[in-house]
Amino acid sequence: MRYSILIFLLLITFSAFSQNYWHAAGVRGGLSSGITYKKFLDDENAFEGMISFKRGIKFTLLKEVHEPKFNEFVENLYVFHGFGGHLGFLNKDYNSETIKIINTELNKSYTTPVIGLDAIMGIEYRFESVPFVIGIEYKPYFDLFGKSIFDIHLGDFAFALKYTY
Repeated sequence: MRYSILIFLLLITFSAFSQNYWHAAGVRGGLSSGITYKKFLDDENAFEGMISFKRGIKFTLLKEVHEPKFNEFVENLYVFHGFGGHLGFLNKDYNSETIKIINTELNKSYTTPVIGLDAIMGIEYRFESVPFVIGIEYKPYFDLFGKSIFDIHLGDFAFALKYTY
């Protein structure tokens, strides 16, 4: 099934072309892998939604600002940064340890809700002749009310491949 979707997307790329795009959907591979969708409001501002499957399931919404950089050396290279939040559930494998919530220890063996804040920064290359964007992203975040009252994650680097339309 995965290969048929990939072949379909590759066939579309040869019949389409991409300059500026308003929507992008794709995959994000890294520490918090998942799927992503981006919607541009104008040439610079965008909202991006992600569903990631690290230690459970998380829904993330980010507000981003995109700026062209280094155009005298490489065209179609954009730097972006933004912020947002997430909510989701930690699965029982990660959550089987004791959880501390406001100085009270709970022994959980099922899913636990999690909420937190995210930041994102990255660089992406927009292809001229095919409707794809590749990028490298860094997304530090922290969880509130998950495994502990405050759980910070600074090592979330990812590679993204998105289909633009």
